[in-house]
Amino acid sequence: MVDVQKPAVAVIASHTSGLSILLIEDSEDDAELALRALGRGLGELSSKRVESGAELRAALDERRWDLVLCDHGLPSFGVLDALEIVQATANDVPFVVLSGTIGEEAAVKALKAGAADVVLKSNLSRLASVAERELRAAADRRTRRGAEVALRESEARKAAVLESVLDAIVTIDAEGRIVEFNRAAERMFVRARVDVVGQVMGDLIVPPLLRERHRAGLAAYLATGEPTILNQRLTMTAMRSDGHEFPVELAVVPIDMPGQVMFTASIRDITGQERLQRELQQAQRLESLGLLAGGVAHDFNNLLGVIMNYAHFVNQRVTDDPQATADLEAIVEAAERAAQLTRQLLAFGRREIVNPRVIDLNSVLAQIERLLRRTMGEHLELTAVLHPDLWPVWADPGQVEQVLVNLAVNARDAMTDGGSITLRTLNIDIDPISAGQFRTLTPGRYVCLRVTDTGSGMDADTAARAFEPFFTTKPKGEGTGLGLATVYGIVHQAGGDVHLYSEPGRGTTVSVYLPASGTPVPAQKSTVAAPAVQGGHETVLVVEDEDAFREMARRILVDRGYTVLVAAHAGEAIAHFDVPDVHIDLVLTDVVMPGRSGIDLAADLLATHPRLPVLFMSGYAESIVAGDTEITAAELIAKPFTEATLLGRIRSVLDRPIPAP
Repeated sequence: MVDVQKPAVAVIASHTSGLSILLIEDSEDDAELALRALGRGLGELSSKRVESGAELRAALDERRWDLVLCDHGLPSFGVLDALEIVQATANDVPFVVLSGTIGEEAAVKALKAGAADVVLKSNLSRLASVAERELRAAADRRTRRGAEVALRESEARKAAVLESVLDAIVTIDAEGRIVEFNRAAERMFVRARVDVVGQVMGDLIVPPLLRERHRAGLAAYLATGEPTILNQRLTMTAMRSDGHEFPVELAVVPIDMPGQVMFTASIRDITGQERLQRELQQAQRLESLGLLAGGVAHDFNNLLGVIMNYAHFVNQRVTDDPQATADLEAIVEAAERAAQLTRQLLAFGRREIVNPRVIDLNSVLAQIERLLRRTMGEHLELTAVLHPDLWPVWADPGQVEQVLVNLAVNARDAMTDGGSITLRTLNIDIDPISAGQFRTLTPGRYVCLRVTDTGSGMDADTAARAFEPFFTTKPKGEGTGLGLATVYGIVHQAGGDVHLYSEPGRGTTVSVYLPASGTPVPAQKSTVAAPAVQGGHETVLVVEDEDAFREMARRILVDRGYTVLVAAHAGEAIAHFDVPDVHIDLVLTDVVMPGRSGIDLAADLLATHPRLPVLFMSGYAESIVAGDTEITAAELIAKPFTEATLLGRIRSVLDRPIPAP
């Protein structure tokens, strides 16, 4: 039997040399007898004998012992003293009392104090079995303690994970009462764990309109075992402690617990995701509206150019009828107002022809501030807070002025009873992380123009439509609904973005972000008065697919002495160059035409006539870029134009020095 047990005991041994035995014994002979008794049952041993408390402490500090044997009859100190020392430093070591003549009372006292057993020296044959039993018991205790420690560490790790995750974790029992509520849940629902544990979850974080459905779903699952919302991700509404409702993504799973049913919910606040989704949908809607607005404005520009200039033709000939003259001037004025509306539509659709350059936003604001103060009125306070070292931006200064005016007027109209408007400029460095907060901006340096008012503000539905063209909350006839739409288009055409934040009764803040330029602002040039409009004697080829617009341009040029040839498309234009003895001094061509565009026509003509001046006409910006070809401002006249504008540009191009081939 002893041989069978040896392998198991060998596992218990803490040293390769066998079990280590510490003997508290004043008799060397008795110690030897005890070791022999152990050796017959347990195999190879290593041992040490001590006689005093000091020696005992030193031996315990020296190494770990598998078994302590203590003589009951030590003259220097008693068994209980020795047991106390062992328990204080090595409480896992079995402590066996050896005695020749121990009384029953002393033996009971030693066992109650923690001794494993009492073995009489006259019966050492049972010592090996007692030792083996106690060694196994000690090993079992260490194994259990190790498992308990591992379990506590595992539970601590789980608790740490539970407390560190970003999602709210809420566990409820079969009655719907909260049994677990992590830190993320405390933050999300603004409730302390100590206040919610034991409370019914449905009464705390489920909105009132959803509570009955929540209770019914829980009851149905408990009654039938059929899951309704379990083991899937759902989007629904939750409620904070102040009653505020917000969208969440929810996943509920059942937990198998002995004798009870529990559920754990992982809850994620998706307010930001829904906001970004709404903004994306809004941007897509505005993009579609921009395409429509740009196309409509382009066609209107041709018509308005014809109306304005034909009215001017008639007005030049009706000199003796004041009423007719006034009527014609009213027609021209109305056409010019319509042209302004088309420019706003083109700006919204990012198709307005622009002339960008490096500018200082502070300087533009300073130049227009006096106009803004007159526009605001005495009942409003206008404050400008300008960054002293503002980065330059690449933008059209006229469009930036339009943005400032539109934002200021919009803010003014929201404060009929008075208030304040603050214009602020800032340098903003957008890193890759914060770039995710914007719809279109990439990481980089931006200049921010922020306009804040203390007006009536807007609700969420109104703010969502604020940038739509023709959307207005003003009474009929008091607003076009193009102010913020124009701002939106101008800013996006400049490569920036615009954000609006507003709450009813708390005012509105519009933030415009424009890309900063690495080029410094050039020095201001002195302005030179424009020369008087002159005619000429040169030959001009007008290429335009709109019959009325082509005839209008022809009449303007013919009346000022030019020889004019006309073409409805690129093929007709090229044919004029094949006519003998015809010298064309300039080509005035529309950009967008059926078949070949004006840009393609110019490329064909310049291939054979490299010094030929070309002036392009266009109603919107998108048409002036084709492939890698971009038309400069000096080569373009925007539709609709007046007689004076066309004549001035024609003369400017013809009088420009022609570069050598």
